[in-house]
Amino acid sequence: MHFHWQNLAQEDQPTPRLPLEGRCWLWFDEDGNKQIQFSWSVLPDLGPGVDFTINGHGEGGVQLGLHSRLFSTWLAYERLPEKILKLLNLNYEGRRISLDWYSDGGFLHWSLWTDPHGGFDRTWRDGSFNVADFLLGKAVHSEKVIDEVQVTVPMPEGEYPAKVTLTEATWKRPRWFPLRVRRAEVDLKDNPIGIPGKGENSWDCGDDAMYSVTVGASNVSEAVGKVVEWALRDRLNYGGMQAWKWDKPPMPPRGAEAA
Repeated sequence: MHFHWQNLAQEDQPTPRLPLEGRCWLWFDEDGNKQIQFSWSVLPDLGPGVDFTINGHGEGGVQLGLHSRLFSTWLAYERLPEKILKLLNLNYEGRRISLDWYSDGGFLHWSLWTDPHGGFDRTWRDGSFNVADFLLGKAVHSEKVIDEVQVTVPMPEGEYPAKVTLTEATWKRPRWFPLRVRRAEVDLKDNPIGIPGKGENSWDCGDDAMYSVTVGASNVSEAVGKVVEWALRDRLNYGGMQAWKWDKPPMPPRGAEAA
């Protein structure tokens, strides 16, 4: 018998971290075929739900999961005897039973003895019911333009001309109060703001730029402020404010050359 555990919150962190996310194993044999695995996560940002899955003959494991926005946990056993898999008449695809609540859409989804790897079965055994639509009626979406103005975005190397379109989106249910959200699209296509690439993949190691940004904002000034904040944050996080420099300064405003 052998026990091992891993603090996933500690990965790539120089200072000790509380094990808010982790997993552990308990092996019953030297080959590792018979084992119990337990994993957990604090504040996983998941809706409430329960999941029970039996893998097919290829893996033969069984796992039970409970999750919510505060805490989630998974308990798995590898592997079930072939006699049990044959008794349940399982092929290689396995079976799943689950019940999940999606608060963003207000609907309940269930899977009743379905293939865990085959997507939706498109039958009553794998379906959903929109509780919000049933109780409050379907939401009708509408959107209108509040303001549209030419601005300049101030950056350390200069000012970037941009066009800001401020809109208000509304979702109204027949039997509920309307939900209104204001957002702004900042168009910088003619004069993008430079930012360093994240450097996490081969295709994002070079310099990048902000060509068009959509932000949640109640007015034009707030939208411009968020663009500046996001650009400076990326420059600091991925390039360093002193080490990284954008080699394409902003174009002068129209008419400045003639002046």
